[in-house]
Amino acid sequence: MPSLPDFDDARFASAPLYAGAARVTGFAFRAGQGLKTHTVPDEAFLLVTEGSAGVTVDGTLHTLGPGDGIVLPAEVPHAVDAPTDARLVLIRSRA
Repeated sequence: MPSLPDFDDARFASAPLYAGAARVTGFAFRAGQGLKTHTVPDEAFLLVTEGSAGVTVDGTLHTLGPGDGIVLPAEVPHAVDAPTDARLVLIRSRA
């Protein structure tokens, strides 16, 4: 499996890790970076591998650390904020 992306001081970094029955994407966030509220058509699972992340799902904030994960239901608004440098893995099913 490819390695997670390197940090980028200008914006969060992402890289595809696997594409098959599911899509796996790695993310690297510097402290203070994040993803604005958005939705996706497929259910996904987000796993924190390093650092910490605040993940807001349908208006509820969840604070995650290394080894923590959360289900992101299809079509439900969610956002990610990194209070520390963080690496995450997103596993997205294909409908």
